Amino acid sequence: MFHARAQVRISGDTRVYTRDSDSGFPVAHHFCPECGTTAFWYPSRKPELVAVALGCFADPKFPSPHQQVYEHHRHGWVMLTL
Repeated sequence: MFHARAQVRISGDTRVYTRDSDSGFPVAHHFCPECGTTAFWYPSRKPELVAVALGCFADPKFPSPHQQVYEHHRHGWVMLTL
């Protein structure tokens, strides 16, 4: 989920892995140094935004995603439901 950087407060320790995206712009992925879970990332193509991984939220009332990316790369056992 993308948010304006000014609307997001990030705390805690992270490590960073930067890689190029398919568009050629680097993306800095911040992940937990304990478990390796990606928590958020900064897309350099959209420097005003931060993307927060929805899997980091345990609240069942949290809004569902409204966009899918790379569904054609999913494993065959992953089912998409709408």
